[in-house]
Amino acid sequence: MDGPAPLAKLQEQRRRRTKLAQNAMEDGDAPPASEERADVDDAVEGKDEPEDAADAEPTAAPSTLSQRHPPRPVDVLELTTGVAALVNVRHTLVLAIAAALQEPGLRHLRFELSDSCVEGEGELKILSRLVSDDVDKDTH
Repeated sequence: MDGPAPLAKLQEQRRRRTKLAQNAMEDGDAPPASEERADVDDAVEGKDEPEDAADAEPTAAPSTLSQRHPPRPVDVLELTTGVAALVNVRHTLVLAIAAALQEPGLRHLRFELSDSCVEGEGELKILSRLVSDDVDKDTH
């Protein structure tokens, strides 16, 4: 995953992504993400429940947020280093690696996670890792 970039690059990426999002909305390709995001945020914060929810009788509400709200398109502005979405991706990757290491057939593998907390662009981090002296040259 890409790591933190210089501030000037982040600002340029944000300008470019904002322009892409605006063009998509003007062309009718995507719904305004801010409206849908507000719906999801309200549900997560419990704003869609009555104020006296503690006194109300339990209802047969869906068990997960995804059942109450359909998935929304990814907002390109949410794909920037340091945002909550990438923290969630990192957490999910760590769990997936931990699960893989529990599998007898995968225990011999070495996993390396270079996420958005590690400086550098993803492609360049992969290439530099491949040419580093730490890599066993007798692998495929």
